[in-house]
Amino acid sequence: MVSLPITLLQADRLGYQSPRDIAVIILALAPSIDPTIYPPSQVIASLRAINTVIEFNPSHSSNSFRHDLYPSLVHIFNLHRTPLPRVLVIEQVQLAALLLERICSQQDTSDEFAEQDILDALLTFLYSFVFLTWDIQKDYAFNKAPPALTSRLLPSLLFALAQLIKDDQARATQVAAAKPTTPLVGAMFEEEFPMMRILLRLTKNMHGPIKLGAVECVTYMFRLGAIGRREIGEINTLVVPILVRLFDDRPDVRMRAPQILGT
Repeated sequence: MVSLPITLLQADRLGYQSPRDIAVIILALAPSIDPTIYPPSQVIASLRAINTVIEFNPSHSSNSFRHDLYPSLVHIFNLHRTPLPRVLVIEQVQLAALLLERICSQQDTSDEFAEQDILDALLTFLYSFVFLTWDIQKDYAFNKAPPALTSRLLPSLLFALAQLIKDDQARATQVAAAKPTTPLVGAMFEEEFPMMRILLRLTKNMHGPIKLGAVECVTYMFRLGAIGRREIGEINTLVVPILVRLFDDRPDVRMRAPQILGT
């Protein structure tokens, strides 16, 4: 059996494993991503290791270990409720979102109940942590967010959100209409800015990965018929031109934009 210190190995040693090795590694590491039991350093190391295994072995990712990961991912998306330093919350959530995206991108049968819990936790985290400090009236496209949010955290959350909704009309509709669920934000924010409106604003963001993540979410919503008439005209004039412009963005964005355009 693989022991817990495997998280300290070099990432390249975890790549290209057999299906059995992958299952052993992930099942051994799964308990150590629970932030209610393990310290942030162990959670971060384990998340990095699992992400590496799945990145190099995407075809072997199996639904069999999802139920071992999902509860801990929900706990991670609730870290904004804990007294942890902001930097530790960001690091753990970013890695958890990346892992969620990779798991959900596989075509295995999903766990509807677990994914609904994760979706609810992810939406709450976005409103209660990511969007909370932005002046939505003065910063129309949220371009003034701290670098820690714009560089990796928000793109990862948006890409994970897109994977959660891409084949499920009910979830896509839920996300489009989602509003803050906590008293941490003002009534004006809650009434006027459901997630659909925020995603449309983020398509105008100056950061390519954020723009791409928002466009991906909006595209899936449009394809599933989860968008109201008010937004359809705006999307028709926004999405394709934005995706075409992203062909000239950074390499990881250039690779992803054509895939979204093809949907």
